[in-house]
Amino acid sequence: MLIHSFFILQESGVCIYDRNFSEQFKFEINLITPFFSALFSFSQKVVSKKIEVLEMGDLRFVFKKEKGYIFVILSSSKENLLFLNSRLDNIINLFFKMKPQLMNDFEEKGIENTKFDEFVDSLMYGKDEVYEIKSRGLYDKVIEYLKEMKVKKEIKGSALLTTKGTIIYSSLTNDLLMRVMKELEIRYMTGTFDVPELFYTLGNGEKVCERMVTYKNFISLLLVLQFDSETQLGMVDYRTEVVAEKLKSFL
Repeated sequence: MLIHSFFILQESGVCIYDRNFSEQFKFEINLITPFFSALFSFSQKVVSKKIEVLEMGDLRFVFKKEKGYIFVILSSSKENLLFLNSRLDNIINLFFKMKPQLMNDFEEKGIENTKFDEFVDSLMYGKDEVYEIKSRGLYDKVIEYLKEMKVKKEIKGSALLTTKGTIIYSSLTNDLLMRVMKELEIRYMTGTFDVPELFYTLGNGEKVCERMVTYKNFISLLLVLQFDSETQLGMVDYRTEVVAEKLKSFL
């Protein structure tokens, strides 16, 4: 995960909650919150537009304003925007659900609530979606099957992601996985989740097939299969269909 920090601010700019997830970046709260406040003031008074995403070098700030509060995630610029927005949505819902209790625990230096910390950690890492899949008995069967396909050399690598950007499993190289995440982000930004399949060839001739697999009464999953350069297109399509149907049979 490439998320560094999470903040909750009042509209006045006062930070009431912060959580750090990385040793790479640590900020002095008294310095960064005036920056957020000035940024929002500038966007509203000068450009009359709400800021949702800001990129500075290798950093990406994602903002959401809700009912008098500003929620901010600070991440690497490589982190998937779809995943970040889904994390914010989940945490915002949690915050307002727990708000009466959190305000009771509010101290001079902000909210201190161990249970809320644990929930935030779980949501930020996407553990809620992984747990849902594991609870249905899908996870172990899927991983075992995909690993078996790789051992048999029917595929070179594979990945399974939710449409919110949570990585359920991956044996892809980091570069290819980042490309897949970027493709998923583009689908999110352009509203093209209904495109069922995407096929492309890498520079070394290897072939990749991405297929959206939707299960009844269940979350949609993005299945990604990587094939070696010698695999014919017809076989790529056939094996992708076989794997997709096999995943459905596990449910």
